[in-house]
Amino acid sequence: MDRADSLEVGEGPFTIAGWFRTDDQRPQAFMWAYDQAPHPRVPVSYVSIRIEPDNNRIQTILMSGHDDATTTVLRAPGSHTDGQWHHLAFTRDEEAVTLYVDGTQTATTDPHVGSISRNAFTGLHIGQRPDGGDQLLGAVDEIVLLDHALSAQEVSSLAESNVLPGEGAQLHLPLDQVAAPGASGDPVEVAQALTDVLEGYLDAGEIDGPIAHQSSNALDQAQRHLADGRMTPASQALERFIRHLDNPKRPDTLTETAAADLRESAEQIIEML
Repeated sequence: MDRADSLEVGEGPFTIAGWFRTDDQRPQAFMWAYDQAPHPRVPVSYVSIRIEPDNNRIQTILMSGHDDATTTVLRAPGSHTDGQWHHLAFTRDEEAVTLYVDGTQTATTDPHVGSISRNAFTGLHIGQRPDGGDQLLGAVDEIVLLDHALSAQEVSSLAESNVLPGEGAQLHLPLDQVAAPGASGDPVEVAQALTDVLEGYLDAGEIDGPIAHQSSNALDQAQRHLADGRMTPASQALERFIRHLDNPKRPDTLTETAAADLRESAEQIIEML
């Protein structure tokens, strides 16, 4: 999301919440906002939620790098990179900063002092850092930013029912139709973004064996047909791409997360044609 005053929480209370699913074992960003990381000569303020399988934890950071610089770090045990859906919620108010996983409080500490969005350099980034690093190879859903801190009971209810309690949503991304990251409503751009996602899974080893070449070839054919305006053969190539995902054979490697994410984006492109 682009930088906007309505998305900058400053010194005030907030709730960031949403769902994620991944089985990738590398560090991945669930959400990152306002700036990226401390610099020895340039004060920055930011908030981040990071999945860290290498440290078997989920870590959140609040940094107010101006004037009296303060940093608050919370860590929840367990990486939750098992390919299942997990709910995260991170709250701040005048009493505490609290992290919840799957509706249960896992870490809390004293209130954080200072603005976390002062002189914001960027907006909210879901599933990656502002520089595009630490990409989440999986899926996210129902991302919300609220202008108040939900109670423990409200977080539990949100994780169970997926229904927002009351008002105050500064941002709500239900992601009912999910395109590949960075994609627009243009099927050519969506296909290019899908190619980038496929390459990420290939680099991570989540797709390997003959299916790696077959799926890449089918998607490459679809892109070329789309670029030339040949929608019918493009759709047929995407259908082949999906068939490869649905029918892996020995000695293919294909994780469930990769298959589900790639299939979903390919089906969306077909619907556009």
